[in-house]
Amino acid sequence: MRTVQAVAWKEIQIYFSSPTAYIVAMIFLALASFFFVRDLSNPFPQASMSSFFQGATIILILLAPTLTMRLLAEEQKLGTIELLLTSPVRDWEVVVGKYLASLVFLIGTISLTVYYVLLLAIFADPDPGPIWAGYLGLILYGGAALSIGLLTSTLTSNQIVAAVVAMGILLALIDRDRSGEGQWVHTSLLEAQVSMLDFQAARWLIDGEVPPQAGNNHPTGIPMGVYPTSDGEINIAAAGETLWRRFLGVIVAPELAEDSRFATDKDRSTNRDELNAILEKITAKKTSAEWISSMNEAGVPCGPIYRIDETFADPQVRHLGIAREMEHDVLGSVRVVGQAVNLSRQSQPNRMRRSTPEKGSDTDDVLLRLGLDTNQIIQLRDEGVI
Repeated sequence: MRTVQAVAWKEIQIYFSSPTAYIVAMIFLALASFFFVRDLSNPFPQASMSSFFQGATIILILLAPTLTMRLLAEEQKLGTIELLLTSPVRDWEVVVGKYLASLVFLIGTISLTVYYVLLLAIFADPDPGPIWAGYLGLILYGGAALSIGLLTSTLTSNQIVAAVVAMGILLALIDRDRSGEGQWVHTSLLEAQVSMLDFQAARWLIDGEVPPQAGNNHPTGIPMGVYPTSDGEINIAAAGETLWRRFLGVIVAPELAEDSRFATDKDRSTNRDELNAILEKITAKKTSAEWISSMNEAGVPCGPIYRIDETFADPQVRHLGIAREMEHDVLGSVRVVGQAVNLSRQSQPNRMRRSTPEKGSDTDDVLLRLGLDTNQIIQLRDEGVI
């Protein structure tokens, strides 16, 4: 158990030094507060925490995978998974330790909402039995969601893919509970990454604006970064002796293998500016497509650097239907990024059913639900209150 405790303690320390963990906790508490306030819309004698518990389970579907997405995916990405699993630590101790760390953080976050119970106890007379049972159920539900997230973290070295797949599995399980039928859950690295473009995607899909490139170079691995071609730029990742030799064969520059300045990884990193200056003159002689074709055949990692419009013109992006049509009340017909996760029984619609509402568009509906009549709403608007 000491080994499990050591692994768990290490991961807990990482959680509390990670901004992601604090962001997850902040989002959970903010949304949980919203659902608790909804419960208070009832008179206090009938006040409960049912909306809080129902809403919190939905929040956990989205947030639990973000707590577990890095646990093993990051180890695979960094190449430390083999070291970890071949050390004197047994496999189950690694898995249990990492799981317990995420569970402790989740329980700590949930426990911050206990003051809701104190508020009810001060102003009302709630039945404590169902409330503590609700908290127990919430922790058990969160624990199950974390276990699924940990599972998906073992399947990929990409954290975003791990989180997206975990969310998809949780949604599919909820649907199975309602319909009694299972379904396939699938995503891809491409869909996961495009879904992370966020406002950059919106700048192109809605406004037609192409954000400029900001550049990208690896801090240590050389050559690994952006290199010019005759018609644009490409990404090349040829660090390490094996890839370096293959790369030299593609660019037909055997003399660089004999150059003492570039003999080892450390030498190439030390003399990166000189090496990159030489390589840039070579890569600028051919088109991006020519270099990508040659390097793919030789097994050298590389890829095009798309502008945002080229991203959505890519054949695979178009085949996956990542950009979906949506009818906007003001802008008319526009395209937006769809969901990265796909469920076989609940396929995404070709057109989004509802656009983002304009500011104040739901004000009348909200006030009507709160008990105001149409004349009162008109009076509030005439007086400039709303």
